[in-house]
Parts: sequence; C-alpha cells; structure tokens
Amino acid sequence: MTATSTVIAPPSRAAGAAHAATLARERRRKWTYRAVFWAALLLAWEVAARRAGPRFLPTLESIAVDGMSGFFTNGFVVPFLDSWLQLFIGFAIALAVTIPLGVLLGWSRLPNVVLMPYVNGLFVTPTAALLPLVILFAGTDLTFRVVVVILFAFYYPLVNTATGVRQTAGGLRDLSSTLCMSKLAAFRKVVVPAATPYILVGVRLGLAAAVQGMVIAELWVLTGTGEVLKNLAQFRRLSEFFAIVILIVALALLLTGLLRLIEIRLARRGMVSAGES
Repeated sequence: MTATSTVIAPPSRAAGAAHAATLARERRRKWTYRAVFWAALLLAWEVAARRAGPRFLPTLESIAVDGMSGFFTNGFVVPFLDSWLQLFIGFAIALAVTIPLGVLLGWSRLPNVVLMPYVNGLFVTPTAALLPLVILFAGTDLTFRVVVVILFAFYYPLVNTATGVRQTAGGLRDLSSTLCMSKLAAFRKVVVPAATPYILVGVRLGLAAAVQGMVIAELWVLTGTGEVLKNLAQFRRLSEFFAIVILIVALALLLTGLLRLIEIRLARRGMVSAGES
C-alpha cells in the first residue's frame, strides 16, 4: 500500500500581486469615501454660514483668513501653548503611572482582583462630577489642570496594558520552562513585544481623552485656552473661536497619527500586528 502525501505549493507571484492590487483598490476606495464625505460637510457648512450670517456661523474663508490671523496677532499663541504644556505634563504622569500599574494588574492575579473593580468604577463615573472635589484639594492653578488631564487619560493605557500582559502571561510559565528561560527573560522577550500593540492603542485613546480633559479643565476655571474660547464666544468672534478649535483638533489628530505610524512601523518590523484604521 502506497502512502500519498499532499504538497501545498507556495503562493505565486501573480497571486501576491493580485492581493496587493486588491488592497490598493480598497485603500483608494476608503480615501475616496472620506474625501467625498468631507467635501459634502464643508459645502454644507459654507451654505449654512452664508444663510446664517457671520454672527452665528463664520464662513470657511473667514476662519482661514481672519480667524488664523487673529490667533497669531491677538496674543492667543501663549495661552494655547501653555494649555498643551499642561496636557503633556499630565499625560506623561498618567503614562508613567498607568503602564507599570497595568503590567502589574496583568501579571499578578491578586492586584487585578483587588484594584480592577475600582478602576472600572472610576471609569463609569462621570469625570466632570469629580472636578469640584479636585478643586477642593488641588485649587484652580496648574495642579488642578494637570490632575484633570490625568483623570481623563488614565483608563485606556491602564486597561489596555493589563489586557496585553494578561494575554501572554498565561502561557509564559510553560514557555519559560520549555525553553529554559528565566521569567525575567521571557517577560522581556515575549510579554513586552506581545503587549506592545495593546499599549500603543491605549496610549492613543488616552491622548484623545487627555485633550478633552485639557479643554474641560480650562473651561471650568476660565484660564488658558478655555478662557480665550469663552471670551471669543461671548463677544461672537466666531472666526477666531473656530480657528482655535480647529487647531486643537488638528494637533490632536497629528499626535494620534504619529502614534499610529509608530504602530505601523513596529508591525513592519514584526513586533506588533497592525490592523486597518
């Protein structure tokens, strides 16, 4: 009796080229849909602005010319930069605390059981409801604004890091015993690379939440960019108001885009598995 075996041929170059062409078409289609959506949105904005008048909604030209010019000539640059300095301080502190704590929660079962219910409870609590308490203990100066940024930014890096570590911690003991690796070496060579995509996604989401915290904190105590936005809205200087809002959103998108590029570069180097955004 003769045994037969099935040989699976590797994919041909033509198949690989066809797959690459399909992915390219999907990317072009995705960006085409996005371009059409934004073009329609900007057209609707312009029509609504011309109907409502500049006191209620500025035109795109007014925002681009008058608003941006006023941002640089009316002394708004300094409070704008101060706001982002406050954000970076708070966000750096949040990452310095949440990523090591997330590793601990993912690595050890006891801290996870004890602390995670409180983490989830704090997440579902409206952060704005905690601001009077923060003002009571931290005042209304830079400390208050930094603490608010930390409160907004802490959850996603913490939970994503814990999830990433937990996904690989289960098989780590078997791997270390099989390969005769120490737990420290296995942690460094296995857990850290495997948890990297979770950590990066958490940092991205945390940054978006930190921007919200920055603006909300300053609107609460009327300082920095929050005070500027409140005064511009009060005196109906809407071209400058929307120009500053657009700059905040654009800078936030730029920073999150840079984090996304880091994910993609790591994926190409084989450290993380990056999916489509």
